[in-house]
Amino acid sequence: MKNKMNKKGDIPTFALLVITIFLVIITWTTFLSSDKDLKLSSQQVSNTFGEVEFKHKYIIKIAELSLTEAIQSAKNIEEVKSKFQENVAKHNINIDGQGNFFGKISKGDFTISKEDDFYNLEIKNLSVGAQEGNNEIVRNFDINLKAGEKASST
Repeated sequence: MKNKMNKKGDIPTFALLVITIFLVIITWTTFLSSDKDLKLSSQQVSNTFGEVEFKHKYIIKIAELSLTEAIQSAKNIEEVKSKFQENVAKHNINIDGQGNFFGKISKGDFTISKEDDFYNLEIKNLSVGAQEGNNEIVRNFDINLKAGEKASST
């Protein structure tokens, strides 16, 4: 007598193996293609952060430089304010995302006060931003600077 084996389970087992291999290939392909998109997106976000950081530092340096120059060339607080506005206007290069700094200065939306031998500059609610691709970042900040009457530019 020959021993007959039941082969009814062979077809579903083989089909399960083929489907599993197919799903592994699809998953692997999806993973590899999304990794490229992730690297591109990560680079865009990094560039955007760097641009915002640069613009933030640029605005602060313009404010420091303009205030120092105004103090050195002015005789009273009113002259310091007007010289400060003139100096800031000279540095306006109209770049995208420079925010509202130059507009606030030209409108006089800032305060300069004198305390002993120091001038205090206060500008509230400033913003700078950058955009690359679908990524947009806006940084909001205030400027509070203190500069001496005899300050030297370095």
